[in-house]
Formats: sequence, C-alpha cells, structure tokens
Amino acid sequence: NNTFGRVTMRRVSSPGGTPTISANINVTVPTTATPISVPAQGCVDHNLAALNDRHYNAMIKWDRITGTTSLWMSHTILANSSGQGTSNGDRDASRWYQIGNLTTTPSLLQSGTLFDNASSNPRFFWMSSVAQTGQGHMAICATVCGATEHAEVAVAGRFNSDPNGSTQAPTVAQTTSAAYNSGLQGTSYRWGDYSFTGVDPVDDMTIW
Repeated sequence: NNTFGRVTMRRVSSPGGTPTISANINVTVPTTATPISVPAQGCVDHNLAALNDRHYNAMIKWDRITGTTSLWMSHTILANSSGQGTSNGDRDASRWYQIGNLTTTPSLLQSGTLFDNASSNPRFFWMSSVAQTGQGHMAICATVCGATEHAEVAVAGRFNSDPNGSTQAPTVAQTTSAAYNSGLQGTSYRWGDYSFTGVDPVDDMTIW
C-alpha cells in the first residue's frame, strides 16, 4: 500500500481441486496517489473520509463478442484537473482498469478515470466499483459530491466500441437534499466502506 502506479495481484490455480496461490504479480498502471478527504455540501466542520486507494471490487468477466476474459477493478486516487494521478492534486477521482492475459503474464489493456475537470470547486468521485457486461460494455458507479453538492450517486461507462481508456460523462442516478454529518472518526466523517456494481445473471446485460 506504499507503492503507487502498480496493481499487485495473485493467481489462484485449480480452485475446484487442490488450490494453489501464486507469488505477487505486479502490473504497472498510470500514476496513482492517495486521495484526500472529501468536501460535501452541508458537512459541518469536517469532510467525508475518502479512506485510501483500496480497490472496492474486482471482477473477472468473459466478453461474449471477443471471446476474451479480463479482470476489471476500480479505486480512488488523488488527481488534478486533467485527471492525472498526482500527490499535488486537488480532487479525488475514480480510476478503473482492465487487465488481460490472466493465465500468462497479466498486463494492462486499458484504464480510465472518472473525474471533474473544473478549475475550481471540483466535484469529487470516490468509493467506486465497476462491472462489464457480456457484450463488453462497462459501467462504473461512484459517490459524487463537492462544496456545492451533497453526497450523491453517479454512474458513467463506456461501450466496447469506445476508444480505449475513454469514460463517458457521468449521470447522477440518485440525488439528495440531505447533508451527512455522522460517524466522526478522527478528523472526518466515515462514509461507508464498500461499493458494488454487478451484472444481472439473467440477461448478462443489465447492470445494478
């Protein structure tokens, strides 16, 4: 957790028989940085906790169109107005990855960032999770808020035909007029620990 710009994974082999687990497998990713606490409209004296740069979910998914299997994951990073991860950033962003070649030498196929490019009073995107449908389309869901926005739910995504690394503009899926001032831990309010975005197994297309 003290190394940035890298995802460390392990491979489990023969999970249904005699399982074994590999040593660490390191995959280089674009620059990351530890997120900062999150301002939200209505918060009194304290921001919301961004926790850290942990991954909230990961899923291995088969693409029915290409016949390939890949690993998807997302986490929160500190970024600048260009969406680049940097310790000098001033906003939190949700970074996602697609990793392929899982049975050989895993490598990054693409990555993207859900962020606000405003020059001042930016929105923060954090506590995200990501999922891919059987058609290869992707959706990422995150909490979004800022100095003039309460903590709400935003969703974004990409079609499998979109350019690699692109993330479409977010849509607020759940609004609220309520402020959150609860669960003070240290210097910030604790805002959950988990996020989950999943594909409906009935049609392999609907994302919840």
